[in-house]
Amino acid sequence: MNTARVGTINLHLRADKQNRLLLRTDMTEQDREVIRTAGRREDTLPARLLKERMEQEYFYATMAPMIP
Repeated sequence: MNTARVGTINLHLRADKQNRLLLRTDMTEQDREVIRTAGRREDTLPARLLKERMEQEYFYATMAPMIP
């Protein structure tokens, strides 16, 4: 599957605000801490994996230059 198709699917999934596709799950406190750790630029494996994933996503990659 090419990147454009994956991006289109991701946009469709993000647009499902009412969870009609039943793909949303609750975030755990551990999930939240990974996001906080990445935001503090700490060098942990979960934070690095999250950053790598975000760099691959068009939505986040276009926003990255705006983040200090």
